[in-house]
Amino acid sequence: MAMAAPASPGEDMDVEVAAFLASCAASEYGAAEALLDRLDAPASRAAARRLLGAVSTLIIAEHEGELVKPSSLSALAAAEVIAKVNKVSLLLGGSGPTLHKAAQHAASSHPLVNEVLVADSDVFAHPLAEPWAELLRSVQQKGGYSHVIASSTSFGKNLLPRAAALLDVSPVMDVTAICEQRVFVRPIYAGNALCTVQYTGESPCMMSIRSTSFSPATESMSETKVALITQVDLSFLSEGLCGSLTIFFYYQHSSMPCRVFVVNVALRFLDHGSVKTIF
Repeated sequence: MAMAAPASPGEDMDVEVAAFLASCAASEYGAAEALLDRLDAPASRAAARRLLGAVSTLIIAEHEGELVKPSSLSALAAAEVIAKVNKVSLLLGGSGPTLHKAAQHAASSHPLVNEVLVADSDVFAHPLAEPWAELLRSVQQKGGYSHVIASSTSFGKNLLPRAAALLDVSPVMDVTAICEQRVFVRPIYAGNALCTVQYTGESPCMMSIRSTSFSPATESMSETKVALITQVDLSFLSEGLCGSLTIFFYYQHSSMPCRVFVVNVALRFLDHGSVKTIF
């Protein structure tokens, strides 16, 4: 597919991006996509992708033990519907040997997967939306993806709105069909009707998909097509300790039985002094 010539660079365009666009204006799409990785700065890559109309997708993958969950494989099927020429990265988080075994499974799960990003830290051992949202923001800012997909599981529905708020975009939830790169079908009125919506905001287009609407690919891959596994830079975690605080309320009245209320409060980032003060 031939790539259309980009608009002339504006004064605020990165010089590196402008030089890149000038060098590949007459290139085929695949060649231009390959050249994107040669840009040094992450911001330059993101800007070039937007100007070229290139599609790159980040999938928030979940794993159980050493295997990627089928719902995450359905997200891969959704990424394939968005564009056949699609640079797909899978993001896996957790800790220990099972995480790396799951990463190996993800790397060989589908020919569309170009890279598996591994966030190895005890912070991501549990599906807490707060640290994962910070992780997703950091990965998106460095990768400049055009789409971010998560499954409509309890984890995905909890994570996506928080991460979208950090990136200042609006997510499209519970997608059941993909018409175009930014045109989707989703249920409304408690599932009694379907609505076609178009995302008109800035990149990334963040969406959750219903796994029952996208059948996981059963395509097998040879060992020569295994995707690259990369460790995610977790330096942003050095700002503090991320976690949550569980508070128990005990209530008893003479005319009523004893009741215990449990409230879970998310703590975005706490330094060690704050933890000692609270606990």
